Parts: sequence; C-alpha cells; structure tokens
Amino acid sequence: GVPHQISIRKPVKKASKAASRVAIKPKYKSKPKEKSPRRRPSGTTQSVASVRGAGQDHARLRPKRTSDEKKAKTKPAIGRLKKAERKVMTRKKAAVARASKAKPVKRAAAPKARKGRKR
Repeated sequence: GVPHQISIRKPVKKASKAASRVAIKPKYKSKPKEKSPRRRPSGTTQSVASVRGAGQDHARLRPKRTSDEKKAKTKPAIGRLKKAERKVMTRKKAAVARASKAKPVKRAAAPKARKGRKR
C-alpha cells in the first residue's frame, strides 16, 4: 500500500552530488589553514558614536580618531520601549480589574427562594 502521508523533500539541485535525500550527512573536511590576523576596518569608512557625558558640561564627546577600536559604541534605545511597555501593562491591569469587577456574580444574582412554598 501507499502511505497516507509522505514527508516533503527538497528537490535536489541539478549539479549536486548524489546523496541521500532523507538525511544529508555532513561532509568531513580537513582542517582549514590558519587565517591571517584580522584586518582592522578603515577609519574613514566607520560611523562614529560620541561618548555620553564625557565632554564639557557633561556633553557628548566625539572621538579624535574614527579608527580607534576602543571608542564608544552606540547604545540601543531600549529604555523608551521599556517605558512604553510598562505604561501599557499598568493600563491592562486596571482594565482587567475593571472588567472583573463589573462581571455579575451568579450566586448573588439568583433570586431568593420563598418560604413555605412547595416545589
């Protein structure tokens, strides 16, 4: 019989070597040759971040050389996002509380049974 569901396999590229279509085995390679030491990026092409509060009157200080590798890096503006998230969460909490307060309670809403009445 034919299986009800078959696994979808990637079509093999025309110029590729013959290999198992189910499991692609790792090709065992010889160790790569030693690389030459890392080239530093050219100073003229780099964008520069200024050091916060390092300048006069705690202003930003631009580095003298753009090629300096130990210069300040730009920091992601995450504080603003966190602040917005906090604001949203407090609003949500209040909304949930308001909704649960307004929900009618079943046992309190049920009419009271009269005494001396047969059922």
